[in-house]
Amino acid sequence: MSAPAVALDALEAALRMAGRGWHVFPVERGGKRPAIRAAHSGQGVRCTGACGGDGHGLHDATTDERRIRAWWQAYPGANVGVSCGPSGLVVVDVDTGKGRRPERVLVDQGDDATPGDVTDGAGVLAWLARRHGTAADLETFAVTTPTGGRHLYYAAPAGEGITSGAGVAGGLGWQVDVRAGGGYVVGPWSTRPEGLYVPTAGVPVRPLPGWLLERLSIAGRVPSRTPPADVTRAPAPVDLGARATAYLRAAVAGEIQRVLDVGEGGRNVALNRAAFALGQLVAGHGLDEAAAAEALTDAAQIVGLPAAEAKTTIRSGLSAGRRSPRGITP
Repeated sequence: MSAPAVALDALEAALRMAGRGWHVFPVERGGKRPAIRAAHSGQGVRCTGACGGDGHGLHDATTDERRIRAWWQAYPGANVGVSCGPSGLVVVDVDTGKGRRPERVLVDQGDDATPGDVTDGAGVLAWLARRHGTAADLETFAVTTPTGGRHLYYAAPAGEGITSGAGVAGGLGWQVDVRAGGGYVVGPWSTRPEGLYVPTAGVPVRPLPGWLLERLSIAGRVPSRTPPADVTRAPAPVDLGARATAYLRAAVAGEIQRVLDVGEGGRNVALNRAAFALGQLVAGHGLDEAAAAEALTDAAQIVGLPAAEAKTTIRSGLSAGRRSPRGITP
């Protein structure tokens, strides 16, 4: 796609996207909500299109030309919604700095201070890349939104089933959301009162970079990389060494139990907090760091966290904890 000086006719834009295999549906003119009135009224209705009618939001999305033409005849000038999951897309929604920046901008940030240059979503992505030892190579097909944000379009990796999420807890971080399975974006050439969704010229949709896939896994957005918890296995005994006091043994056992007790959505956060707490005791000169890491790793395996994700979280948490030592009691 190339960026025109003015918006394309809405129907032509929808057909262009459908021609790329993107599943589209009409969104209200000048807005973001689905244009077609909900097919079912009342609470508790969970139909996603099995009834055969329209009015199911992103579940209506299609590449069928006849259906698309009929929609835009009924809703002339409607914006184009792109349902990301069936389109094979992962769209990283990078926002401008709106509102006050929170103290922590990443779900696994621990006690690491947020750099001063992190003032918006682009800064968060750049910091994420640095934390993963790579450059923030974000060149791919992109759409500049009317409010100055960017939608970065990536080809979803096969078989991963990435899901949508937003913000620090559910997405990639503050001001960085992800639209994938179960999510949609307003597509290029659509309009808002503030202006046009402008696509880049001559840049293809590139595969999702590995470091972003890893970050999405940490955020719980990649179900295929989140094995179920092994509820049948107890933590293996860990030798904390002859220097370990009863207090230290109890502290390690308590932090490990907190990791084991947490629900699926908070396992990585619980692991990070446990690693931070034990890192504080490492700096207090009473706890062997290798032993603490071993205990944390075993707990992470039991609750089903991927090994690479757990290793990164444990290393980060222990390191942050060492910088804030906690004294130990006899």
